[in-house]
Amino acid sequence: MGKTVFAAELVRRFNEDRKGTVIAVVFFKFNDSSSQDPALLLKSIVYQIVQAFPSIAIDFLNVLNHKSETSIEGIFDEYLMMALNLVASKMPTTKHLIVLDALDECGLQDSMDRKSLLMLFQNKFRELPGGVKLFVTGRLEKDIEAA
Repeated sequence: MGKTVFAAELVRRFNEDRKGTVIAVVFFKFNDSSSQDPALLLKSIVYQIVQAFPSIAIDFLNVLNHKSETSIEGIFDEYLMMALNLVASKMPTTKHLIVLDALDECGLQDSMDRKSLLMLFQNKFRELPGGVKLFVTGRLEKDIEAA
């Protein structure tokens, strides 16, 4: 079974479990430059979260109107964490899953975008609220394994 098939099956099974929700799924593609930009990746995850939970959309938009973060760390801190904290506060007993498939296809090894994304994993993804889990698939490449 390939990594993408495994990720898709995980999403299907997790969605069938009434105790959890898949809140975002990203399938990296080597030839798709938009899936290789860390800022766009984070914005895509935030967008999927807000789409999945319309009840947080108003709260999120009220805060968003007063912010204009563009750095990767700022987008993570100000947008992604805000959306995740809103979801966690509205549904504290529910498990939430973010799936990133084929991380090895996110840019060339040693590219700045990929380095930035891996640094984000090392430094920031530990801060996810309780109940939010991150599942990542990909080939073991040196830079990914080191992260």
